[in-house]
Amino acid sequence: MRAFAIAILLPVSIALHMPAAAESERVQQAITYVFTGSIDPQENVEIADRKLCMVVVSEPDRNRLTRYYLSRFKPDSFRFETQYIGRTPTYRLYVEGDDNVVEFLNPDRSVAHGHRTARFALPGDIEQTRRALRLIADECKPEKPKPLF
Repeated sequence: MRAFAIAILLPVSIALHMPAAAESERVQQAITYVFTGSIDPQENVEIADRKLCMVVVSEPDRNRLTRYYLSRFKPDSFRFETQYIGRTPTYRLYVEGDDNVVEFLNPDRSVAHGHRTARFALPGDIEQTRRALRLIADECKPEKPKPLF
């Protein structure tokens, strides 16, 4: 009887967790796409804290790590900058927040300095990037301030 109950409950338990896992995978792919222009890049974008939507991105050209707090981005402050190099446009995203939205890290991962504004390159297709940013904004909502009393 016990084996029968386990045999019934196990698939139900797995089925209930699959949508959450699939949604988590979509958010991971959206975050990766925004920073790398690919959903399966060679370089790694690490989600350091899912609750805070804190992401650590390696910047090999500058030999540093950068931490972004996606839940602190104000979606209404998004500003896309377009630069033309020849015929092909490149895009950058400018964001703001009430607290540090970006922190530049030392090699030991301690914080060198942080800023309430950030600007970074968007290497992928701009329309796909906008969709990914909408998904991230929906999933990475800021925490509500805790009341004093």
